Amino acid sequence: MPRVKASRSTFALAVVALLFISFFLLSEPSYDLNFDEDLIGEREHGSSPLDTVRTGQKAINQWLSATDLSLPRGLQFTSDGLVRGWDAVHELLKKGGLKKKDKNRFQRVMEKHPILELMEQGKKRWDDLLARQSKTLPQAVTEYTRRYGRAPPKGFEEWWQFCKRNQYDQINRDIEPYFALSPELFRKRVDALTETAHTAHSQITLSPEGESSLYGERAISARPKLLFSLLRPIAQLLPADITFSMSDHDLGSWILGDDQKQAALSAVKEGRYLSEADLKPFEKKEGRQPVKGLVSACPEGTPGWNRGVAKRDGLPLDQPSPGESLSFAAELM
Repeated sequence: MPRVKASRSTFALAVVALLFISFFLLSEPSYDLNFDEDLIGEREHGSSPLDTVRTGQKAINQWLSATDLSLPRGLQFTSDGLVRGWDAVHELLKKGGLKKKDKNRFQRVMEKHPILELMEQGKKRWDDLLARQSKTLPQAVTEYTRRYGRAPPKGFEEWWQFCKRNQYDQINRDIEPYFALSPELFRKRVDALTETAHTAHSQITLSPEGESSLYGERAISARPKLLFSLLRPIAQLLPADITFSMSDHDLGSWILGDDQKQAALSAVKEGRYLSEADLKPFEKKEGRQPVKGLVSACPEGTPGWNRGVAKRDGLPLDQPSPGESLSFAAELM
C-alpha cells in the first residue's frame, strides 16, 4: 500500500508540473498592439510595454505585483519615494523567448526611459486631484471639517480666496501637534520666548489695523528682514495682532522627540490639552532620550534611531548595502 500511495503522489505531482509548464511556457505570447507606434502619452496603461509577456507570465506577475494599479506591472513605490523593480522586470522579459524580430521591436520600446511612463501616470494623478478639489467656499469648509474633525479657523474665507485649494494635509501635519496646547498655554510659552537665549534676537509684530514692525537687536540682519517682507502682505488678513519671537540662527535650539510628538498627537486625537506637568518630562534635554542629536526625532526602531543607539554603545555602524536606502515615513516629514 505505501508504494501505491507514493505512485499516486508522484503521478499527481507530475500532472501539476505539466499543467504549470503548459500554462507558463507554452501559452501564446501576448504582445502590445501598439509596439510600432511611438505615441507616448496616447496609450492607456493596459498597453504598457511591461505587459508584453506571455499570458502565463503576466498572470503570475499580476498576482505577485504591488496593489498600486497605477504602476506598471512588476514595479512598486518604496517608502523612500523611489520606484523599484525595473531590473527584475527587464530580466524577466529578456528571458521570454521572443523571436528575433519581436526582440528588435521590443528593444526599441525598452530604450525609452521608464520616467516617461511614470510622468504620464503622475500627470493623470495630478489631473484627477484637481478634478476632486473644492470649487466653492462651502465645499472647502465641508472638506476641511471632514478631514480634520474641526471647523476651519477664523479667516478661512480670506485664506480660501488667497489660495483656492483644499489640499491642507501638509499644513495640518506641520501645525497639528500645537493643538495639544491650550490657547492660554500657547500664548504664555510664546511670550516666554522673548526672554530666552537664541529666540530673543528679533520680533515681528503683524497688525491688521496698525503698522506691522520688525524690531530687536538682530532686526537689521538679512534673515529677519526677508521673513518680515514675506509675512507683512498678509497682515491685513489676520483677525488680530500677532507677534513672532525668532532666532536667525541656521540651527534650531530644540529637537522635538518622537515620543513628545506622539503624546501631542494623541492628546489632539482625544480632544484634550497637555498641561505644563504633562510637558515637563518631555523637556528634559539630558538623559530623557537614549540617543542624541537629529536621530532623537526618529521613531524608535527606525534605521536612524538604531544608528544612534549603535553610536552610543560604540558598536559598528552598518552601512546600507548597494541599492538599499534608508526609509522615511511620509507622515513624519
